[in-house]
Amino acid sequence: MEHKLEKFYQFICSQPAVSILLLIVIVASIAGSLLPQELASAYIYKSFWFMFLLLIILLINIYCRLTRIPANLKGVSGFVLHLSIIVILTGAYASFIYETRGRLSLGIGQSSSIIIRENNSIIHLPFKVRLDDFNIELYPNSESSSNQPGDHIKNFISNVTIIDNKKEISSKAIKVNHPLVYQGYKIYQANYDSKNLSWSGFLIKKDPGVKVVFTGYFLFIFALLLKIFAFIKVIPSQKEDSVSDI
Repeated sequence: MEHKLEKFYQFICSQPAVSILLLIVIVASIAGSLLPQELASAYIYKSFWFMFLLLIILLINIYCRLTRIPANLKGVSGFVLHLSIIVILTGAYASFIYETRGRLSLGIGQSSSIIIRENNSIIHLPFKVRLDDFNIELYPNSESSSNQPGDHIKNFISNVTIIDNKKEISSKAIKVNHPLVYQGYKIYQANYDSKNLSWSGFLIKKDPGVKVVFTGYFLFIFALLLKIFAFIKVIPSQKEDSVSDI
């Protein structure tokens, strides 16, 4: 019985077993990216079988790492590399499941805490966004060669105020790619109404998985540096061995 269990443990820690599980996750993720978000979320990413599969992969990696404690620098780099993959996958999954993303349109003087998802569902923010003013910044002495509206526009700017518990917390001029950040939410300037310049549109999102993914990237780079250092360290020792053999 113990011999069979030992063989089973060796199998689940083997590269083919882990590769098969990861391949299933990759295929399922690709399939999910091709489906509408609602279907992908219901039948893949939030399904019991997919979450159970990720849990199995996580537990296998933890077990294999604990039962094979690295004894040298190369082993440590391998351990950190596996850990980085787990962290990156966890962060990416958290981003898909828990990301808040929606759009908000406001006229000057208006405020709201309600944003609309792509599927037209409503999300209530824990604060309100008020549009104080909206301006379009033009290129100086610009000329429109195609006579198309917007050719000479350099930027469009919304002056907004965050209201939390009926108190004005902060104000900022939001430009394209220069969002306002509050409580982990990022408020981006998204669009405007060219026919009514008193209206402005925003993209508001909160992604709890971003920091986790970046942590995974840091661990991945650190593991690669350890591998390089271990490789450089091995070369002189091999030269010493070859000289002693002579």
